[in-house]
Amino acid sequence: MTTKDRLALVTPKFLDMQYGNGTPMSVDVPAGAVTTNPKHILVSPQWIMSTNFNNVGSSLDEPSPTVTANHKWHYLMNPQFQSAGGSVDSPAFTLIARMDKMPPYLITAEGGALGIEVYDTDSPMTVKIKEFMAVYGIIDIKMRMLNIQELKRIMGFPDDYILKGSQADQKKFIGNAVEVNMSRVLCEALCSGLKNERATA
Repeated sequence: MTTKDRLALVTPKFLDMQYGNGTPMSVDVPAGAVTTNPKHILVSPQWIMSTNFNNVGSSLDEPSPTVTANHKWHYLMNPQFQSAGGSVDSPAFTLIARMDKMPPYLITAEGGALGIEVYDTDSPMTVKIKEFMAVYGIIDIKMRMLNIQELKRIMGFPDDYILKGSQADQKKFIGNAVEVNMSRVLCEALCSGLKNERATA
C-alpha cells in the first residue's frame, strides 16, 4: 500500500422494487406505491472500487487489487457504439475506414491530490466531470486523436510503410486494411496447405 491510497470503499443505497418490472430507485426521490404486501427493499452493498480506469470493483471478501506507484494511466477511447475503450497494453479495438467521423482518441489521465473547484459559470456536464475527477483522484485528463503513425502501428504496418493521399485518405486506407501480421499468417497457412495438398497428389 502506498501513502496515497487509491482504493475507495463504496457504500451506495437504493430501493429495490421487487414487483413486476420494478427498477431500482434512488433513496432521494419519492418511492413507488406501497402495496398491502410491501415489495420495497433497501439495498446497501459494499465493495472496493479501484481508481484505475477499469472501475470494475471487487468484493470485500476478495484480496485488494494492486495499488501502483505510478498514478498515470493511458487508454484508448473508441467513440463508436458507446464503447468504453481499453488499455494501451491490450489489443486495440477494430479500426474502421470512417475514422474521420468517429476518430479513436488517446487518453492520458494523471492522479494525485488536488482541490478541484466548481464555479457558478460551469455547465452541468462540467460539474459532473469535476465531481468524477474529485471522487477518483484525477487531477488532469488529456485526450487527442491518434495520428497516422500510431494507427499504422495498431494495424501492424512497419514505421517506414508509405501511404499516399490526404490524412483522411490514409485513415480510410488503414481502416479498410487487414492487420498485417494476420494477413501474413493466413497466407503462410494457405501456402502450407497447398504444398501439403500437392505433396499428397
